[in-house]
Amino acid sequence: MTALEGGTPREIVATLPGGTSPEYLQACERAGMNRVRIHGEKTGPEMAAKLIRDCHLAGLKVSYDTNGKKPRVRRSEGMTQITEGLEKDNWVKVFHPGERMLLVDENREANPEEKLFVARLSCLPQVFTGNGEERLNFSDGEICCTVKQVTKEGQTTVGIEVEVDSVRPNIQGLFWKMGVISPTTDIFSGDDPALVAADIRKLEKVKEALGDDRPDQIAISFVCTKGQMEDAQAKLNNIWPGVPTLAKIETVRGVDNIDEIVQVTDVEVARGDLTEAVKANGKYTLPGAEARIIIAAKKAHREVIVATHVADSLLNQARRRPLETGERLVRNERVAVCLELPEVDAWMLAAETMVTGKNAQQVISATSQAIRVAERYWQMYGRPGN
Repeated sequence: MTALEGGTPREIVATLPGGTSPEYLQACERAGMNRVRIHGEKTGPEMAAKLIRDCHLAGLKVSYDTNGKKPRVRRSEGMTQITEGLEKDNWVKVFHPGERMLLVDENREANPEEKLFVARLSCLPQVFTGNGEERLNFSDGEICCTVKQVTKEGQTTVGIEVEVDSVRPNIQGLFWKMGVISPTTDIFSGDDPALVAADIRKLEKVKEALGDDRPDQIAISFVCTKGQMEDAQAKLNNIWPGVPTLAKIETVRGVDNIDEIVQVTDVEVARGDLTEAVKANGKYTLPGAEARIIIAAKKAHREVIVATHVADSLLNQARRRPLETGERLVRNERVAVCLELPEVDAWMLAAETMVTGKNAQQVISATSQAIRVAERYWQMYGRPGN
């Protein structure tokens, strides 16, 4: 019996900030949230440990999301601290189109002779040629740049000079902890480990703060092969033996190897970076990649979570009478993929809830309602045009 036929509701996984109170967690649970995702890069070990304990007291499961090998901006000389608003206490460097900056590894020693702003990253992409055709984006396109020059030592990239092409309206500039992606090159498909040393150090600190408690699941970013996942699981067994894992599939190579990856772990369709990877590669459409991941997971009897954009689509379109809303949702290819594959276990909210958590209750409640409307329409009518 499928989830739709049996009327079993999909889980809603919501990303909440580390300072979320126990009372607010309980309110979110009443609104329809089943599981909390902790963004490990943006939540310190002590705060993560407290949130895990509070979630368990509220009867909620917890998935801890490791950062992996995704480059993120570190606090760099020349950034200024924000004193008010949603980004209070964050650090920012204001940028405008046409300006240039130099990207380096966070461990590189400062060079006082460098004239450009030097942005320190948690790690550097290692695949750029500097031919003027490659792009780097910060935070899913909030700041878009062209790669102008690449400096290497042997095969290792040690500096990337970029020029800012565009900055989205209402974005001040480059923020501390912004993530880096590329719309022209899949920069995460290498054979280097998916669970990196920085993740392991942070997980060990979370364990120390947690004592006898533990997360219900650890999500590993940018898993491309079964071997990478097995390596991550072996490392995790040294911290929490037997902890369940979730492979975030966000590269074309991960989609290619999905049948092997699901032999050893549950999976997540990690929409944000996967979108950029499939656009850069051209081998799959996003719905096609999603369907491939979902089908492989369910054949292997693995849990599969679909991230963010389905909920965005639901919320953006659920503005009319229920029947008409259901038809509009089912006509949306992204939502229809998941409704046609009713074995999807959960839909995850990230950007909608993670910055402050202040609107999480409303978002969770609206998403739950929209899912029910779309599923009822699908049960009655199926895909329009079929």
